[in-house]
Amino acid sequence: MSLIRQRGVAIVTALLLVALITVLSAQWLARQNALGRAVEVQRNSAQGRWLLIAATDWARVILREDRNPVDYIGEIWSVPLARTSVSDSSGRLQAYVSGRIEDAQGRFNLADLVFNNEIDAMALERFSRLCAVLNISSAQAQAIARLVLAKTPKSPALTSEKPLLIASTPQLRVITELTATSEISADLLAALDPYVIVLTRNTNKPTPINVNTASAPVLAAIAPLMAQGLAQAIVAQREQTRYFKDRNDFKNTFPVLQNIDNLDALITVRSDWFLASGRIEHGKIDMIRQVLIKRSLGQYPSNTSIIWSRDL
Repeated sequence: MSLIRQRGVAIVTALLLVALITVLSAQWLARQNALGRAVEVQRNSAQGRWLLIAATDWARVILREDRNPVDYIGEIWSVPLARTSVSDSSGRLQAYVSGRIEDAQGRFNLADLVFNNEIDAMALERFSRLCAVLNISSAQAQAIARLVLAKTPKSPALTSEKPLLIASTPQLRVITELTATSEISADLLAALDPYVIVLTRNTNKPTPINVNTASAPVLAAIAPLMAQGLAQAIVAQREQTRYFKDRNDFKNTFPVLQNIDNLDALITVRSDWFLASGRIEHGKIDMIRQVLIKRSLGQYPSNTSIIWSRDL
């Protein structure tokens, strides 16, 4: 092989090696960049989860420190936390947090629909009134009640020695967890979601609805006399006077309510159950978590416990 040809082969070989090294380097850099992004996402996700835990603790502290014997819209716990920037001491952590606490007893408790492993007729009547306000038919209300019954854990049969329902946390957490059917669409369940909740039912008594926080459709479900017109008047009065101090204050404000049998068992002005929702925005991470909190009254500070949490 001539000297010129050898030099040509060497040049071609060198060019091929340079090209190979360039390709391998590009692939290595791409993998390193991908790995770096994955590590960053994992770090941001972990930091986001810790911030959500902190937000949940914030909600529990707010509820524990509430000494007011009346729960109403306007208390500290009911004021939403606007989108707020948070950072660590180094300034490297930059995130945004927002959240709100909602009175779960301002909603209709779907667990009331089931008693002694059967659909509770009185609760179904109240639920049907709520559905009617939302343009959901009575047949659809009954179908939803059957779905709730199917998702509720079986409890021991009642006896004279054990007249109360054994406490059991329902498997169902929110109505949107029900399986949609040909009669009950996912959109219908989503439309009901802001007005209903699932709370543990410990007795054969209905879960009282807080008249200071319930919406007009939920108030209309309490009794036939509380039609949508009266329910809207109650909400308007509540906005003017801020809240009802007790059950008698509520009934005296609207004398027609005196004609409702057993009304005291259906209403309250003090709540045990709350829904807390928090959102964390951190880099490319956008996390939303909802938590059901139970507050035990009768002492200060009140005890709070997390019943469930879910990521949205």
